[in-house]
Amino acid sequence: MPSQRISGLAVSDGATAEVERGLFEGNHEVGVSASRTDSDLRLTDVTIRNTLPQESDGRSGTGLQVQEGARAEVSRCTVELSSGIGVTAFSSVTVLTVTDLVVRDNAGRGMNVQEGPQVAATRAVFERNRGIGVLAAA
Repeated sequence: MPSQRISGLAVSDGATAEVERGLFEGNHEVGVSASRTDSDLRLTDVTIRNTLPQESDGRSGTGLQVQEGARAEVSRCTVELSSGIGVTAFSSVTVLTVTDLVVRDNAGRGMNVQEGPQVAATRAVFERNRGIGVLAAA
């Protein structure tokens, strides 16, 4: 039976992580995730590529996920070829700031923003995603 691989990087429960010039490729379920209040994630010059669905049920395949009150700053990054959504942000206490972001060629939406997170994007490109480029919903 194959092992269940999950995120390339998961930051939660108040932890902090900073990655410069990194590659997260071929992970299952979520490529990089930040969740829960007081968790901080900083990505600079990072590529998240080919995030695959969860092996057990074929769901998800999200490149970057920020939720439940986490804070993330993303600069000069690319999210591509995910089997699901490229970037997701959930929850009214979540903060996501992106600069020079490219989200392309994902099988789902480029970016999904739901339940009121604070999202600021400067110089962001969303191209050739199968679903909506950016969805913002309550």
